[in-house]
Amino acid sequence: MTARRLPPHGKQFADARARGLTPRKLGLGHLIVLLDWREPCAAMPFVVIPPGTDMDMVNLAFVAGLHVTINHTDMQAPRVPAVVDALLAAGVVRVDAVNRQALARGDGLDAAWPVFEREELRHAA
Repeated sequence: MTARRLPPHGKQFADARARGLTPRKLGLGHLIVLLDWREPCAAMPFVVIPPGTDMDMVNLAFVAGLHVTINHTDMQAPRVPAVVDALLAAGVVRVDAVNRQALARGDGLDAAWPVFEREELRHAA
């Protein structure tokens, strides 16, 4: 069986999390997930899930307990559900899936910026 690999830029987070550290929570959460190498990321901690990545082969254990934002475009939108599922399975607390182009067009926030939370957190009250 092939070992699951950390995504690009994931090693620094995995090492820090192993030492008990958590990225400082900024306006978009703790960590940004980009779906392409050419994407902008304004001074936020980030990892890259490049096109063609098999999400079953990605080690995302370091995201457990974090608030993660996926920064994507219309063209990348079909990949978002698999990334959201993988992040939730890895134990993130919340995933924001921000479509920059939809925001720029003025699409409603339900479509342009959906939020996903772990099932047990939604029903914990």
